[in-house]
Amino acid sequence: MSAPNTAPPELQRAAQRPIRKPWRVRVQVALRSLHIYTSMATLLLILFFSLSGLLLNHPEWIPAGVDRTQEYSGQLSPEWLNPADTNWLEVVETLRANHDLRGRAAEFQNDGTEATLSFLGPGREALVTVAAGGHYTVEETSHGLLALLGDLHRGHQTGPGWRWVIDLTALFLTFISATGFGILLYLKKLRRPALLTLLAGSIVGLGATLWLA
Repeated sequence: MSAPNTAPPELQRAAQRPIRKPWRVRVQVALRSLHIYTSMATLLLILFFSLSGLLLNHPEWIPAGVDRTQEYSGQLSPEWLNPADTNWLEVVETLRANHDLRGRAAEFQNDGTEATLSFLGPGREALVTVAAGGHYTVEETSHGLLALLGDLHRGHQTGPGWRWVIDLTALFLTFISATGFGILLYLKKLRRPALLTLLAGSIVGLGATLWLA
């Protein structure tokens, strides 16, 4: 049987209160949590842009002869191709439905004897030629997986949704870097050598940039 607690009531109440951590510890814990979970949430995106950027910097790694071209043909209604008032929306939607063409429709031209338009997407393109009577041909070219990755990295021929992905990835990388730097400031043993390393790396990087430029 334990002995009764004979401490004054004030000390008993103080002992029962939860211990509040110092604000420096709370900030450090918050930074560490934000850094870890943000890094994990965006890990695949960061790896994608890192590896595709490496590929973009070495286009010679893309093997030659990987382009694959397919040709289709069909018939459109001639009234859609009136040079004065071409119904491009009808033309585009019909071509998409007939041949599952993807990408952004662009480069519309109609001189009265022939009409042309393109479907442009990452790693692929299609050129459509329509004769005055409505007969058309489609030449669709796929440039391969590596070209697709390079276009996605640059946001080339992509829609606004993918550009949002690029912007958010850049913001997340900035946030991860900032929280990592904030964690470093609380590590007394590593702070000085790490800051010196940061300074040396910045000088070398800036010097190399100016020299190569």
